[in-house]
Amino acid sequence: MQRIAELVIRMARENLTWGYDRIQGARKNLGHVVAPNTIKRILKRHGIDPAPERAKRTTWRQILRTHATSLAAGDFFSTEGWTARGLVTCFLCPARAPNCNAFAERFVRSIKSECLSRMMLIGPGTLRHALAEFVAHCNAERNHQGIGNRLIEPATTVEAAAGRVARRSRLGGLLNYCHRLAA
Repeated sequence: MQRIAELVIRMARENLTWGYDRIQGARKNLGHVVAPNTIKRILKRHGIDPAPERAKRTTWRQILRTHATSLAAGDFFSTEGWTARGLVTCFLCPARAPNCNAFAERFVRSIKSECLSRMMLIGPGTLRHALAEFVAHCNAERNHQGIGNRLIEPATTVEAAAGRVARRSRLGGLLNYCHRLAA
């Protein structure tokens, strides 16, 4: 039980926006079945706030670590355009498709809340890098509650007792995935 609690605490501290269900899904990826209420009790016992409260206390160190890879990948250029109001930065918007709107709206909500609203985007290169990292994370590393808290494209099968637990980070730790290392 101590090892279970230690990993739940580690996941909560490394992933400030992960709630009980998200931690449960990450544990499932590792071959562990733990109820959300068990996760809640473990975090409460160790004085760790629920996800919305944890996420409000982001430190400067976390912000800088999050942006280090984005700033390095950014090209620091943007496209300027003249309008009736003067010089403005121009962005392109994707075309709308009525049959895809619900999926697109959910994706936009996820990418904004989990990624873009937690970053300072400097130029289109930074934005492209953040989008590519989120899409890769979303498809292969993020549990989706709409499909039974599973991964869309799992890389490997899970064996509960095989290998040490490791964290794969994207965008300086803003997006994380817990997995087992080969035994």
